[in-house]
Amino acid sequence: MHLKSTRFNKLWMGKLTLMKKLNAGYVLRKLNEEDMLEILTEHYMVSSFKGEARGLILGTAGIDLRFIGIWAREPAEEIDKSHLNLNRDIALHHALNEIDLEKLDREVNFNGDHSFFDKNPDYSSICRAASVQQLRNALESGVDVNARDSRGKTPLMHVVYNPDFMKVLLEAGADVNARDEDGMTTLMFAVCAYKENLKVIKRLIDAGADVNAEDEDGVTALMLAAENNKAEVVRMLLRSDTNVDAKDRNGVSALMYAVWRQSTWQDSPDLKIVHALLNAGVNVNARNKDGMTALMFATNDLEIVNTLLQAGADVNAKDEEGMTVLMHAVSNGSNPDSIGALLEAGADVNERDGDGMTALMYAVWQSSPSLEAIDVLLKFGTNVNEKDESRKTALMYAASDSPSPEVIDILLRSGADANMKDRDGKTALMYAANDNTPEAVSVLLNAGADIDVRDKRGKRAIYYARQNRALKGTDALKHLENTGGKANNTRMIDLEFR
Repeated sequence: MHLKSTRFNKLWMGKLTLMKKLNAGYVLRKLNEEDMLEILTEHYMVSSFKGEARGLILGTAGIDLRFIGIWAREPAEEIDKSHLNLNRDIALHHALNEIDLEKLDREVNFNGDHSFFDKNPDYSSICRAASVQQLRNALESGVDVNARDSRGKTPLMHVVYNPDFMKVLLEAGADVNARDEDGMTTLMFAVCAYKENLKVIKRLIDAGADVNAEDEDGVTALMLAAENNKAEVVRMLLRSDTNVDAKDRNGVSALMYAVWRQSTWQDSPDLKIVHALLNAGVNVNARNKDGMTALMFATNDLEIVNTLLQAGADVNAKDEEGMTVLMHAVSNGSNPDSIGALLEAGADVNERDGDGMTALMYAVWQSSPSLEAIDVLLKFGTNVNEKDESRKTALMYAASDSPSPEVIDILLRSGADANMKDRDGKTALMYAANDNTPEAVSVLLNAGADIDVRDKRGKRAIYYARQNRALKGTDALKHLENTGGKANNTRMIDLEFR
């Protein structure tokens, strides 16, 4: 296995540990509308609802109501209670709070059985309340305000979209710091809500919610707010004595969560969150368990890179693999401006990681290498002939893996030695002949690469070229075959291809 695959898999797996499994409603709202409809249809039997009830449920779940027409042609069916579990989704519960249950009862045949909400009757009684008065009536009947569903959630966790319901439950003695089976508190659910309801969050904090509580993964409300781009929530939590330097089980801080967004499918980070955390005194050079700093996660965003650098981020910090911020930048496909900013701030362009690799080697060793990024590194004086621990050069990495012959050409024009050997005696031409395209081989041949040199196994470039299907019938292969050079001895040729 190539070093590249193991190193990069580890790098991305490290980033994926930041992802937090949240409640089903939050996940649904992160999907596109068609996917949400499919999930709701399959798991919640939404097509069984008619008219206003169906529209309210889907609309509250964050789905554009124009997609409701998909079900307009479907006949109403009796709910299959074995597939319906509304209590699994905050958004759907909120929808029930907005629906006239008498009308819903007329449209859907419950047969007087409401057990589909949950097996706990106290919990079900509270969650069925569609108005403040109905909620008060349920509580006055003696039900347990802290009853739990099958996943350990309390009614308070399911009303984070409704400040009025929350007020009633808190007044009735709801445990503001109760945790579900994943260790999440009501405050965490409120922070994750798709609507930034500051009134609800303030009410929870005023009621004694522990702002520094951690779930089973060590994630706090501040981390969730930062990850979900909730700038005002971050500010509110910081005003409530939240530990700004807290880390989760993987050593990830709120600042890392905030800047990590730009390296994922999510929206760009809100710079106001970064400034708020920095103003609160967050340790800008804190490291996670892999030794990565916030700056390493932020390399795709020039504005945040500059902000972190101005706050004292160590531009030459290394992770546990010895990778520098600059190496992360070129590995993540960061824009040349960010790479230039790091170099202007003093990043060592020739620093080596634990395997002796330089930023230039990482830059050329990409599936889609950036010519602009490579050019920036060259302009800042990178040593184009530096060797790693296996004595491979950037040209060898480019010849082996780069799909762009332009990368090889740039390195050669910048002084790369086409005839240097690695510890196995292989040259860039041998790597290109074995793994790359006819164009890559031709660039090296035109630059004067020695076709007669042999590696430690006694093999020349022609040996590797004949193993490469991409070269079959090409001029590059013919050139290697037709050039006798020093290896015109029949016995030597026979030995080479044994």
